[in-house]
Amino acid sequence: MSSLPSSVVKTSAIVISVGLDSNANHLASSITESAGLRFRHYMSMERFLEAANQNHVGCILIQCPEDISQASIVLQRVTSAFAQMPVVLILKTCRTACAVELMRNGAFSIVEYPIEHDALQEIMHEACRLSAEEQSVCEESNNARLRMQEATDKELEVLDLLHRDVVHHLVL
Repeated sequence: MSSLPSSVVKTSAIVISVGLDSNANHLASSITESAGLRFRHYMSMERFLEAANQNHVGCILIQCPEDISQASIVLQRVTSAFAQMPVVLILKTCRTACAVELMRNGAFSIVEYPIEHDALQEIMHEACRLSAEEQSVCEESNNARLRMQEATDKELEVLDLLHRDVVHHLVL
C-alpha cells in the first residue's frame, strides 16, 4: 500500500488515551500535540466504550492490567468495537510470551515502562498512518459497492463476461 501524506493523518487523526497514569498520559498528549493530532483521554474503559466515536482515524493507547487474561479481555472488547483503530497496550512489565499472545489477539504494539519518547512517537505515528490507510480502503470498498448497486443490466453483463475471461485465462 502507498504511504499517505502526513497531512492526511494530521488533519483527521486522533490519539485516544484510556486509563493511562498521569506521566504516560502527559507524554502521549505532548507527542500528539507536537505532531498536530487531536488527543482525548478517558479515565476508564467503560467511559471510553460509552462515549467514543468508532469511526475515527487514529490509535488507542490503553494502560492494561498486569494479568494477561484481563489484558486480553480488554483488548478483545476494544478491537471488536474499534476495528479501524490500532491498539497500543502500555504495561508495567510484559514477558515476551505475553506480548506475542497479545499481539496475536490484535494489539498493534506493546509498550513497557519506562516509556521512551521516541519509541512511543514512532508507534503512534505508524498506528495513525495504518488507521488512515484502512479507512481509505474501507471507503473505496463501500463506494465500489454503491456503484455496483447502480450498475445497469448491460454493465453487469459486461462485468460478468470480463470475469469469465479472466477466470478462463487463470485456469489455462
